[in-house]
Amino acid sequence: MRLSFNDGREIALLHFIYNHPKLEQMRGNPQRVLEAIDEYGRTQKYLMNIGKYKSKTVVDLIKREKPKVMVELGGYVGYSAIAFAAALREVDGKRYYSLEMNPEFGAVISMLVDLAGLRDLVTVVIGASSDSLRRLRKSGELSRIDLLFLDHYKPAYTADLKLCEELGLVGPGSVYAADNGRIIYPGKGKDYRSMRY
Repeated sequence: MRLSFNDGREIALLHFIYNHPKLEQMRGNPQRVLEAIDEYGRTQKYLMNIGKYKSKTVVDLIKREKPKVMVELGGYVGYSAIAFAAALREVDGKRYYSLEMNPEFGAVISMLVDLAGLRDLVTVVIGASSDSLRRLRKSGELSRIDLLFLDHYKPAYTADLKLCEELGLVGPGSVYAADNGRIIYPGKGKDYRSMRY
């Protein structure tokens, strides 16, 4: 199976959801929005999001670690932002940043996060992950990452982790999880030095 994306399916997802007969039941209900995204991926076009099975690993990590601030690199259509921000809210987390390079994908994330009732918790940042991290740090908006989720351009994982360390965004107690296409790899501290992609 050839994995396709950025061919209009992401915008078609918005049309599917906003024309869905159960739209009103989705408003303010993250789980219903996730179910609709899954339905689109099953019945319309495949979406390369994390999905309900792999996302459970990170949700369990959130429940265990109880981060205040979580950052994801690579938001795609917002599946992970919705699933993880909902879990973050349950543990009294304060802020979820979804960094996405593609502005159309960022718009999809924003609209679906809003529909799920998570706009007060989620900030969508458009641009290259390294530039966005530097900008957030320089502005003072982001001073520490408690949990970092990497699901963007796989060859950039180690460089972006090192950048977070150089910027002082991660340190003792910080936790990360990475999706390499098959598994979620959770780690702490400088474990990323042993990651291979």
